[in-house]
This record gives sequence, structure tokens and C-alpha cells, in this order.
Amino acid sequence: MGKKKVLILLLLSALLLLGSCSDDKTPTHTTANGSDTDMTTPQTPPDLGNEDTPVNLIYEMSTNLSEDGITVPSASFVSGTLLAVNDEQIFRYHVASLLPASDISSSVSDVKSQNLVRLYGKKSQNYLLASSQIFLKADAFQPWEDLMAAFVSDTGKKSVQVVSAYVYNGKESLYSPFVTGYSLAINLYENGANYSLASSEKTVTVNGKTITCLDWFQDNCVQYGFVYTGLEGDQAKTLATFRYVGVPHALAMQKLDYVDTQEYTDFLRNGSQNHTVTDFENDITWNIGFYPADKKEVLTKIALPKGAVYTVSGNNVDGFIVAYYMPES
Repeated sequence: MGKKKVLILLLLSALLLLGSCSDDKTPTHTTANGSDTDMTTPQTPPDLGNEDTPVNLIYEMSTNLSEDGITVPSASFVSGTLLAVNDEQIFRYHVASLLPASDISSSVSDVKSQNLVRLYGKKSQNYLLASSQIFLKADAFQPWEDLMAAFVSDTGKKSVQVVSAYVYNGKESLYSPFVTGYSLAINLYENGANYSLASSEKTVTVNGKTITCLDWFQDNCVQYGFVYTGLEGDQAKTLATFRYVGVPHALAMQKLDYVDTQEYTDFLRNGSQNHTVTDFENDITWNIGFYPADKKEVLTKIALPKGAVYTVSGNNVDGFIVAYYMPES
């Protein structure tokens, strides 16, 4: 009897060991092509010393072109340059409550990083950083570099300082536009002191005219895809804030006198599908409109003329803003 008890105990131990091993398996998600994808979300901040380390996870938008236009993953209205994020509108990482459960896994089978660029080590010498841990979305990085190169060329100043953008510290507010990776706050930093871009002490002369640095940015940022969204901060360190939205939308927001992406996208949602704006610099007329996400389907179909050049952005609420133009043949 003693030997039987030992054998039974050994068998029970083996079964428990197998069970614990199976519990250690990483949860997987089957993609449309049948492969398994690790869906575990990191719970600790990445190593910020590596500029290529993903900083966060979000559903990535991708589009497919067909003869009838384009198709966009319906769940990807939480991705793009025009996301409305403010005190009342949270930055959405998922849309589980908005789409049928059966469609979600297919719509967002590829979960990727936000594609952020760490400015430290990548930026030019045309401006300064208040922190080495400041990030900007990859599609906004080069336009920002070009804008700063133009500022230095016109003014000779290299004292613009990026004070805030996307800074990974695990405490970003999901109600702040900075969490999108498309907003920046800047000032001037000279001789150990901070100055507002609007400071009358730090004017510049451009084409024989004396203006503030803020005047220059307001006159020039739109052609690089940025909109000036206002001033913030205390009296001593007033910051000018800018948001990258892309050239067609920057032009449209300037024309319509909008500085807030929610006001602009709401305007388009309310029936203005045939809005046009002209980029005189490049002799291009953009057509801009809103297209609701198809909540019943994995993909949302958007009809576009054959051969159109286009951009697509989610609005972070319920659909997509599409801008397109027809290139000369």
C-alpha cells in the first residue's frame, strides 16, 4: 500500500507541474492569415535610452487601394493626425464598445507601436530640447525639422526650445493633445533664461520688417502642416503650442479660423463633404470630407476618384477625414 500511495503522489505532482507550465504560455491572437501574434501589452515603461523602442501601443491605420477607392480598418478611427483629444474627449486606445465583438479581432489584428521618434539624437542643430525624453510622431518629425530650418534661415535664431511634446513617463493624460504625439509647446531659451515667442525683447527682422518670433511662426507654420493652437503656461514661461495636422488640413483650418481639431472635424462631420481648399504654394486644390466608420463591417469603404492622391485620418470619435486631390496628367 505504501508503494501505491507514493505512485499516486508522483502522478498528482506530474499533473500539477504540467498544469503550471501550460499557465505560463503567453496569450496569443490568431490573425487573418492564421498565424499567432503575441497580444501581451507591456506593463512597464520601455528603455528610453533606445530611440527605436516602441513607446506605447495603439491600433495602426492602414489603407488598401482598389478601383472603387480605398478601404480602411473600421477600428482605426483612433489613429491619425486629426484625433480630437481634449478635456471632454479621451484618447481612445481601443474601440471595444463601439464595434461588434466579432469584428474587432479582425479589424485590429496588427497592434503596432505609435511610431514615435525620439528627438534627442535625431534632431538638427536648429533648435533646443528641454528634455532628452521628448518624442514626436514620425510623420510630423520631418515637417517640424523643415519648419525649423526655414525659421533659422529667415531669422538666424537657433534658440527655439521644445519644452513639451510626447514625453513618456507613464502618467500622460489621455485628455491631453500631447498624448497624440502631434502637439508641441515651444519657447525661446537664451542666456539661461526662458522667453515667450511673443516677447517684444526678442524680435527678429525679416525682409526689412521687425516682427516677433510668434508672428513668424503664425505666418509660416501652415505651409509645413502645423497650426498654432495658442499660448499656455505661467507669466514667466509662456509657451506657444502647435499641432501637426498635415498641409491640407492646416490650410483649411486657417481658412475656416479653427485652431481646435474637434471643432474642425465636427464641422466636416456635419455635412461638409465637398469642402475644398487650395494650396497656392504647390498649385493644388484639396477636396476634404468626413466618412463615418462602418460599425457593422471590419473595413470601411471610401469612394475616391481613380488616381487621386489622398490622406486619411481618424477623428477619434466615429469616422475618418479624407483629403484628396487629382494630380495633373
